[in-house]
Amino acid sequence: MNKNVSPRSRGDTLCVWTALVLCLTPAAIAAQSISDIRIVTPRDFGYTIGDKIRHEMHLSLYEPHQLDTTTLPKTGRLNRWLEIAQAEAIVEHRDAIVFYRIIVDYQIFNAPPQLASVTIPQLEFLTTGGANPIPVFIPAWTFSIAPITSPHARQSLSLRPDRQPHAIPVISRSIRLLISALLLTGLLMYLAYRHWLLPRLNRERYPFSSALAKLLKLQRPDSGPQNYRFGLKAFHAAVNATAGHVVFAGNLHDFLLANSKYAPIRAELAALYARSQDIFFNDAEAAEPRASLQELVDICRRCRTFERSVA
Repeated sequence: MNKNVSPRSRGDTLCVWTALVLCLTPAAIAAQSISDIRIVTPRDFGYTIGDKIRHEMHLSLYEPHQLDTTTLPKTGRLNRWLEIAQAEAIVEHRDAIVFYRIIVDYQIFNAPPQLASVTIPQLEFLTTGGANPIPVFIPAWTFSIAPITSPHARQSLSLRPDRQPHAIPVISRSIRLLISALLLTGLLMYLAYRHWLLPRLNRERYPFSSALAKLLKLQRPDSGPQNYRFGLKAFHAAVNATAGHVVFAGNLHDFLLANSKYAPIRAELAALYARSQDIFFNDAEAAEPRASLQELVDICRRCRTFERSVA
């Protein structure tokens, strides 16, 4: 095995034989799987809050042995002083040997009031590919953290108060919000006037709306032929009010020419007037009065839509 120190290290390099601890497997098995292992650490002094510390392990394994990357430490807070900022393994294959460069970056995020010693706990990784997984360790490592101010300066230092947030101008936003609210209110008022108030104030202008209200009142579970007759009369009254004169089956064509927006239901109106002719002038009874009344309601609803549309 190669025991040389990596030339890139500026700090201490821990010997592989002190780092490799095989408690559960014989040393001969480790020798058959591990080609080389080196641990590179930086200096162990002169750190302050915000500094980063990098530990590297250079691990060489004979195939088919490989590093179990799931055993790498997770990023996040480690203790009061440190958090793991990065933990990754860079892999390179050469012949029958797999080279791993395991990098673990720690960051200091707390400042002690005086010089303090901090220990990075031992890390353990596993290699797979043999009968038993082989543990590989980065030993615990102690270093010192220095305060950013002296204790005497800290006692006499008057801290600046928290900076107040800048006020955000909201007058323009308030004006836009007020204008939007007024426009929305106006739109809702117009819709209420158009679809609810106006038909009630101008029933003569919207005769089919008035007729539909009467037809809906006639729709009861006990509806009979008489209710259907009342419904036909209300519908014919709406047609007559729209035309300005009495409309019969004979002059229905003239009504549709003068009021072309009702032309899409020409066939329905013709059938309705034919049925009306039989009921009022030929003493015929309406078959299935409930179904007939519902059909009349549907036609009247469509006529109400047409009368409110622009011709």
